[in-house]
Amino acid sequence: HVDSRMMAKAAVLSNVGARIVGAAYNGPHSANGIASLFIATGQDEANVVESHAGHLSHELLENDDLYLSVTLPSLIVATYGGGTGLPTQKECLNLLGCYGKG
Repeated sequence: HVDSRMMAKAAVLSNVGARIVGAAYNGPHSANGIASLFIATGQDEANVVESHAGHLSHELLENDDLYLSVTLPSLIVATYGGGTGLPTQKECLNLLGCYGKG
C-alpha cells in the first residue's frame, strides 16, 4: 500500500535522519556488489573500503515515477596491471570495454 509519493517522502526523512546522526553517506549497502565486481575484474578488493561510500538521491517525476540515483564519488578502478591480466578477469574487463592502458 505504498506509492511513489510516499516513497519520495520517506527518502527525504531518511536523508535528513542520516545527516542528523552524522552518517558519512546515505547510499545503499553497495560494498557486496562492488566486491563481486572487483573480484570478477581483477581489482584490489581492499579498495572496497574507499569505493563503497555512496550518495543516494531521488526525484519524483511528473508522471509519479520515482527516479533513484547512487553516486560513488571515490570508486577506485584499474584497467591494466595486477589482477586485471588474469585470463578470466581480463575477459570480464574486455566485455565491459575497459581493458588496457589509457
